[in-house]
Amino acid sequence: MYYDSPSSWVDAFKFCDSKRSHLAVPNSQAEIEFLWRMVLAMETVKRRGVWIGCKRESADSSFECAGNTEGMSFTNWAPGYPEQGAPRCVVMSKGLGTWKTNNCARPSYYKYVVCEMPNTPRVHCLKANANGHFVDDYRV
Repeated sequence: MYYDSPSSWVDAFKFCDSKRSHLAVPNSQAEIEFLWRMVLAMETVKRRGVWIGCKRESADSSFECAGNTEGMSFTNWAPGYPEQGAPRCVVMSKGLGTWKTNNCARPSYYKYVVCEMPNTPRVHCLKANANGHFVDDYRV
């Protein structure tokens, strides 16, 4: 899901959360290429880049990504990144789709938003009465 208004990382995170999703986190080179092909189709995004769901809370902590409790299992850092120091959020940068770090809230660093939705199939349950006839249809 793509949101076409540049946002801070925090607002991007909240937007995706409100849609029952999370900021996209590429976990392989194939996923980066898929996401970047989608981004390249949107002219304005190419100039700003997109937030991905990884951030570092403090200068002495490591980067963590949405949906991953064991740190970053895959990275695509641009040369010279990640920057050391202050809390930072990760952006897939314009150009080759490499990752850089930016201030999470500063307006001049606003980026576009791509949310990743879980691929969970819908489950339909049917309720039967004592005679075996279906009496209700509800979703779980």
